[in-house]
Amino acid sequence: MAALGREGEILDEKNVRPHTPEEDLKQEQEVDESITDLFSPFPSQGSTRGGEPLTVRAVVVGIILGSLVNASNVYLGLKTGFTFSANMFGAIFGYAILTIMSKLTTPILGGYFGPQENSIIQAAATGAGGMGGVFVAGFPAMYQLNLLSDDPKKDFGRILTITIVCALFGLFAAVPLRKFFIINVARELNLIFLAVTTATAVTIRSMHAVGSGANDAIKKIKVLGATFVGAVVHTVTAQYANGILREWHLFTYFYIWSDYTNWAQNIDNWGWYILLTPAFFGSGLLVGLNTAFSWFFGTVAAWGIIGPLLVHYGECVGSQPYKGHPKWDSYYSFNSMANIGKEGWVASPRYWMLWPGVMVLVVYSMVEFLIHGKVLWDGAKFAYRESCRSVNDMLAARGKSSTYLARQANKIGESDDLASQLVYGGITQPIAKVDVAGAQRINLIAGSIASGTANVASDLVSDFRVGFLLRTPPHLQFYAQGIGAIVSIFLAPGVFVLFMAAYPCIWQEMPEDFQCPFRAPSVFAWRAVAEAVTNPNIPIPLSSAIFSGVMGFIAIVQALFKNFYLVGSREKYRVWLPNWMAVGVAWVLGADSGYANAVLFGAITAWWWTKWFPKNFEMYGFAAAAGLIAGEGFAGVINAIIELQGKGGGDVGSQIGTPGGEW
Repeated sequence: MAALGREGEILDEKNVRPHTPEEDLKQEQEVDESITDLFSPFPSQGSTRGGEPLTVRAVVVGIILGSLVNASNVYLGLKTGFTFSANMFGAIFGYAILTIMSKLTTPILGGYFGPQENSIIQAAATGAGGMGGVFVAGFPAMYQLNLLSDDPKKDFGRILTITIVCALFGLFAAVPLRKFFIINVARELNLIFLAVTTATAVTIRSMHAVGSGANDAIKKIKVLGATFVGAVVHTVTAQYANGILREWHLFTYFYIWSDYTNWAQNIDNWGWYILLTPAFFGSGLLVGLNTAFSWFFGTVAAWGIIGPLLVHYGECVGSQPYKGHPKWDSYYSFNSMANIGKEGWVASPRYWMLWPGVMVLVVYSMVEFLIHGKVLWDGAKFAYRESCRSVNDMLAARGKSSTYLARQANKIGESDDLASQLVYGGITQPIAKVDVAGAQRINLIAGSIASGTANVASDLVSDFRVGFLLRTPPHLQFYAQGIGAIVSIFLAPGVFVLFMAAYPCIWQEMPEDFQCPFRAPSVFAWRAVAEAVTNPNIPIPLSSAIFSGVMGFIAIVQALFKNFYLVGSREKYRVWLPNWMAVGVAWVLGADSGYANAVLFGAITAWWWTKWFPKNFEMYGFAAAAGLIAGEGFAGVINAIIELQGKGGGDVGSQIGTPGGEW
């Protein structure tokens, strides 16, 4: 049996009387009542039987499952800017695979399978499933600004280098931060990013329960498998009948039924339609009503009120892809991002709303960061001390003195100061003969490295919580994460190049009438920030700049109001405040209500499900969401391969039910 040490580590105990099967079953029946603190390791469960959790089979299975999530995240991130963790997907599918393998007699493949080994599976999956964030923002933005070559394939070496830097820095940054965020301040901060990993740990524990755990696990596996396969089949087949199986343009239908004469098409022009997307219905099951309604009302404000007013008063214009067409002359696009700043150019509503969206995203996140600055500063000092202690111990073990370390640091410092001067000079003004393009390249590469490192570190730190709750030795979990991260270094760039080759519209300027299947909101947000801080002649409409400032001020006021007034007994009222991150995404995404509708429908479904069938949702909710999200993302990779073969929906599919389509 294992006992808990002072800081949540595992201490082995000897000479403990083994439990009888009857005692194990009784303990399992009482286990739910014994979990009273989600910020402490779970009580030991059932028998102590088991060997080394870090096994070859666990790591290999975790890497395979994480690779699926990695590929899925590139697709989903380019669609809407969102990526998802591999924890739940790896935990449940990993349980299914290793439960079968455990029955084998082969030494490496067979043998006992327990909850700690299950946590190793999802740790390897998390490591392999990371790095998606870098490839759905910074890199495509650099290609849109012509800062790299004319073909992503030629830049594979550059991309790989940056990916290696992000993975290694993030991997080793997670180690000292684990003890601080998972053990020391998790309770004080009540960290929301730990919610999914907490649910993952509870799920793993319940699946390995002595009593009904196995039966419950089989049910979860069936739901996860069914939703995954269903999402894959739906997403792959929907591209061949997009207007029937994926996008329901109800107002376009009314327009067609009126023999192309009524006003209904004007509503559809602003992106008001129903999108059948398994991934974002699944994410709606997880995010809650506040985030879902914030996204939806942000969409209503931008594309139901502000956008139409901008066009009505001539501040913005839409484009007519089918001007003069006998049927589709009234079809307009309000999402054009072409010819920005050129002579005669007038902003589209999407470009106008881009700046307020970026403003609230940046300002709100920065204010929240500064409000919690003291805790984060303590965390940075803690991480520094832990790193120094680790380095000192390693040097001492190798017979190296502190003088040796000082000499090495001095060598680095000789060039480091010049590099930092170059970065700051390039961002603020053309110092050191850095032109605008060079400054933008520096800005985006530095931002990509910072974002990628933070992405990897946050994923791995939150993943450590699963092992902490299940009493998995942290060094074994780190090894699994590291092996998975090495795989992601090579996998993520390959998937990125695949999507860039299959869908050039992501990074190349296309004609105004071209309908790109990827909105890439994160790409345009990063591009906008890079241009704003490096180009003195960025064409931001004055009205957009004023509105951006006003919305940024409102976001600041809300952050202060929430953190300094809505505390204690008033904290319960925070749920009524809008989520500005979701609002910002709605504004950056463009005139498109499809994703907001899907997330809202998923959130309402989850609310109804938990209200009337709470135990049922606890059993199936997370599994269904994980299957839907991973399934659509994986299907997106399949679609990209099909597109490269010239057999995609755009080439051989039907246009029935789509605006501008001919049938």
